[in-house]
This record gives sequence, structure tokens and C-alpha cells, in this order.
Amino acid sequence: MALAAAGCATSPPASPGSTAQGPVATPIQTLRATGLESLPLGSPAPSGFAFDPADVIGYYTTLGYTCGDPVPSSQADGYVVTSCRLVDAEGRTRTAGFVIDADGRLGNGYASVRGADGEAYLEPDAALDPLAAFLGAMLGGERGAEAAIWMKEHLGEAYAARTLGTITVATYTAPGDDPSELFVEVADPAYVAASPAPT
Repeated sequence: MALAAAGCATSPPASPGSTAQGPVATPIQTLRATGLESLPLGSPAPSGFAFDPADVIGYYTTLGYTCGDPVPSSQADGYVVTSCRLVDAEGRTRTAGFVIDADGRLGNGYASVRGADGEAYLEPDAALDPLAAFLGAMLGGERGAEAAIWMKEHLGEAYAARTLGTITVATYTAPGDDPSELFVEVADPAYVAASPAPT
């Protein structure tokens, strides 16, 4: 279900779960507020993320990403965010963010690909591989592949979301339906519950 169809005109921020200021709700917050129905992808999957956050962040550093220090999340009390970035060979900026609770568990993660300078429209196919790989890193091979198949059908839309087991998967463009940056986001129920409803 698209965000617009849920009756919310708010665009997602460029970095869900980050310390960006302002009342703009993330897609996951909007999901919580609108009660988007659960639309499972195939058979039920176990809840939670596949790997420890330190392992996932470590994996991204081996790919050449530069990761910052954890900072408090402005979207959910009690969570911290580690953001990692890489500029690829085509000049596109890849970002991966990992939102971790007070017990050291992943609660939310997001990834994006922003077009190179002058690339006002990013072809979904150009972002597909890194975003699908992110889903695998967060959800494991089987669930990540299933989520990536769904994402491929919706990548480039202003907003679309589904659930896989208890994990919410969303894909969307940058604020204002800006097609120069494409996102995928995943969240568990505890993070959704901890996120404030949109204003």
C-alpha cells in the first residue's frame, strides 16, 4: 500500500532513524500510525534480524564503507544509529544505517543509493544490487531474497511496504518524491512501537 493511499502526505526523511531534526515521519512511523495491514511475502518467517549488528557493520567496513560513531536516534527513544557511506565507481553515494536498541540488538536498518552529480533520476536497476545485498545482510539469504523480489517490483515508487514474518520492509524515494535517491528500510515490531507517531 502506498503512503499516499494510507492518507498521509508526509514524505520520509533522507535518513530514517537518524538525528535529522523536524516533524517529518519515517515510513515505518507512518505505518504504525495508519495501521497498515500485514501483507506477508510467502510463508511466515522467524522474527528478528539474521545477524548481530557488529557483524553487519563489520561486513560493510570490509566493503569499503566508512562508518561513523553511534549517535542517539531522533526517531525512537533508547536507540542509537550507526551510519556507513561509500561513493561507488559511478560516483553514486551508497548509505547503510543500523539502528540498535539499548540491549545491542538491531531494531531498524535502512540503505539508500543516491545518484551521481547531475543524475536527477536514478534508474531503479542501478540501485537494485546494493539494496538487495542490504536485505540479505539484515534478513539472511532466504528472507532477504524474498524481500528483494518484492522490492524489485516497487523500487522507485514514492512509498511501498510489506511485512515478512514480523519484519516490516519498505521502499521509497527521497523526500518530495525525489527519484535521485532510492531507499529500502526494515524494522522489527519493537522499533515500530518505540517510534513516535507522525505529527
